[in-house]
Amino acid sequence: MENNLFILFPSTTSTVINKMDLKITVLLISHFLFVANSVLGMGAYTEEEILQLAYGDCQTMYGLEEHRTLTKKQFIAFVGDNDVNTEAVAAFFRTSNANREEENTINYVLFKNLVKEVCSANHTDVITFITTRWAEIDGSREQENTTENIVI
Repeated sequence: MENNLFILFPSTTSTVINKMDLKITVLLISHFLFVANSVLGMGAYTEEEILQLAYGDCQTMYGLEEHRTLTKKQFIAFVGDNDVNTEAVAAFFRTSNANREEENTINYVLFKNLVKEVCSANHTDVITFITTRWAEIDGSREQENTTENIVI
């Protein structure tokens, strides 16, 4: 406990900080500040605008033209391929009147409804969920770029 407090409240005693602990702490604080700034920075946008931006980002991420729709697989990859999100999407299609064809032709209206369903399953609001996903996606892209540049 004392070592954790030292990082936030330096003391005059000779406490040694493990370099790995410091890196992890700095990384976590940086991530927290990035997400907080993203959420605060998005305050000027409405939920509808955030959803429109997210849908456009999905289309761009998958190289789709503006009028093209997403597949269910692309949507799940965007919101995060985990059990909670996958089940939320499956439950939405089971309870909605959408047919099988619509599962792989996700337009903006369907995208918006699916995002809201996933947010509900994750107990969060749309703006927080989308900005967090953007941060995670950007982080994974940075990681890919970093590992691509490593020469062995």
